[in-house]
Amino acid sequence: MSRTAAALAQTLGVPLSKLERISREPKLVHYRYERRLVGKKIRLLRIPLVPFRKILDAIKTRILDPMPLPPTMHGWRKRHSSKTYANAHLRHSSLINVDIQDFFPGVDGGRVHNFWMRAGFTSEAAKLLTALTVCDNQLPQGSPTSQAIGNQVLVHLDRRLNRLSKLNGVSFSMLGDEFTLSGRRRVRGLKGLAIRIVEQEGFQVNPAKVKDPDRCHRIGSAIPTSWATFGGTLHTWSKSIRNSALVF
Repeated sequence: MSRTAAALAQTLGVPLSKLERISREPKLVHYRYERRLVGKKIRLLRIPLVPFRKILDAIKTRILDPMPLPPTMHGWRKRHSSKTYANAHLRHSSLINVDIQDFFPGVDGGRVHNFWMRAGFTSEAAKLLTALTVCDNQLPQGSPTSQAIGNQVLVHLDRRLNRLSKLNGVSFSMLGDEFTLSGRRRVRGLKGLAIRIVEQEGFQVNPAKVKDPDRCHRIGSAIPTSWATFGGTLHTWSKSIRNSALVF
């Protein structure tokens, strides 16, 4: 049964008329724009203001958090981390690490609306949820709902890449908007296909963050077995994949 706008309002504990009014108001009323250095890039954050923030928190905790995710997805969710992401690739001789370029700005309102429709909401409810969770026609970095929606948008990509890994006898895991395939040297032949799958799903690969399998051989073989239980070291290893990326 489809989930109606009235049912959505009841779930969030907010009158439907209020949700509709907020969804129509200019974004400047509900967001604070702030440029901030995140990693090595200056990003424009869109930070929701109270009381609008409370509505987004309710969407996250009452609607998004209970939605299931594949076990291969380790980013932006509780009880998962860079450590659980890296565990699948320890002691493997070769790997490919791929990063999706400009992921959050690339997820537009149409893609978010399609997600809410697939989640079982009526067209009216999906349109309302899209208006509440999208800002400037993108997933706003700084909003509590964006990462959870991002994971759901990536589920189909995760499933396709996981099927690819199983068909070729290699390991796969995903951490937010990046993923890794690892195993023996046959991984080398999967890079082009993995990138095509990403592009077929409507995303672009960051060419500066595609890890070369030959150099990964040296990283993988340098990881002692005992590190598997040493969280800080695994985190460092996971970061090293991204920091040593090559232009292909």
